[in-house]
Amino acid sequence: MADIGSQRFDDNNDPSNVVNPVQAAGSEQDSKKRRKNLLDLAKKDRKKAAVKMVQEWDGTHKYMSSLFAQWKTNRARFAGWTGVRCVKVKDEKVCVIPIGATQMFGGMNKAARLTRRITSQIFSDKPLPDVEPEGNSDDESDQAEFTSRVLTILGDDLDNTGTARDAFDRAHIYGSGFRHWWVDPRGGGHRPMQIFAKPFAQSVQDALDENLPGDLTIRYVRKDGSLTDEPKEARRKWLPKLQREILTGKHIRFIPQQVRDVDDADGMMVGAMVPYGTVKHIFPKILELSEERRKEIVTARPHHARDLLPIGRQDRLSDELNDDNLVFVLTRYHRSNPDYPRGAHLIALGEDFLAHADEWWDEENDKPLDIPIDQFKQMDEEDNPYGIGMMELLGSANEIRASILGTLLEYMAKFSNLKTFVPFLSPVQAQQLQSPTG
Repeated sequence: MADIGSQRFDDNNDPSNVVNPVQAAGSEQDSKKRRKNLLDLAKKDRKKAAVKMVQEWDGTHKYMSSLFAQWKTNRARFAGWTGVRCVKVKDEKVCVIPIGATQMFGGMNKAARLTRRITSQIFSDKPLPDVEPEGNSDDESDQAEFTSRVLTILGDDLDNTGTARDAFDRAHIYGSGFRHWWVDPRGGGHRPMQIFAKPFAQSVQDALDENLPGDLTIRYVRKDGSLTDEPKEARRKWLPKLQREILTGKHIRFIPQQVRDVDDADGMMVGAMVPYGTVKHIFPKILELSEERRKEIVTARPHHARDLLPIGRQDRLSDELNDDNLVFVLTRYHRSNPDYPRGAHLIALGEDFLAHADEWWDEENDKPLDIPIDQFKQMDEEDNPYGIGMMELLGSANEIRASILGTLLEYMAKFSNLKTFVPFLSPVQAQQLQSPTG
């Protein structure tokens, strides 16, 4: 029997890594061991980093094509089209809409009606935030209570209930609906700069001077740093605002793909077609580029860009740039992991312009940031992080219902338009057979 005390300590029998401790994230030793990531590439060549992001986005279509076919089928059935089916052709699903397909009457689309009732039942009571304290101390409990109040007020301003309902409605068709949260640096408007200060404070430096009498109140800051009570005299600045957008699986990709949901993913990709006017608003530095370069960014398209277009919107490109032109914007998030010790946040425009690349880390509290995407998944499905929606279950029943209704209408049409045959020599006329009195 081997002597336990003489066993060699290695990674297999040293689960706590006592002999070989894990290096701190971001340390010199850690940077030598981890693989090169997109942030490293962006420091050397921003264009190559953007190209790689778009290439990885395009590469996801291979395993997304079958989901796209099922979602197209669900949406057609939700709209009431009859005869729609999803068939498998060469290991891929394909949505088939027969030539001459018609829409059923709006009131007869029971599958769509049932899904709307489910949403109404779930959101009959307004959801409220409930923040749990990190520890058992009184300060942590107070912080959690204060955060809950702030989120309640902020949720009303952002229509938290309405957007959650909209995302859940998308999930009926796509299995999951998503809300993507982001900060618009100018969304809060161009407003007077204000701070909390003592009533007799003269400048920003003595705003919190404890020797001054009075309680803290809202004061305005002039251009020279002095304080005033008149908002007209204050210096103005652009204020940020928290924004959100409702997305579906067409816009979202999981990193890696084989995860259960957004909580298990190491990262996420968000692709969307955004108006050029909005892009200029968020990234004003794009205006420093030449007009030819900006046209290249606006006209660049990923593979299958049509899937990202808003419903009913045509991708029309004009010779001149205008605010209505659509720009492909690809946003990518990474949680803190061995490849990205301090996370990552990257935004690419077009096919080769990197507008933003930075770590995804809370510098003030020295904590990793979470991915700002929440998912509303209806039903779980094995190896499918998007799940399945109610239309996938109820949509096929619409076809049976439409067939029964069609047979009934055909029978009623024949019964109400019976052909009357009367012998040529009969004294009874056809009009007499159709009269109410016989």
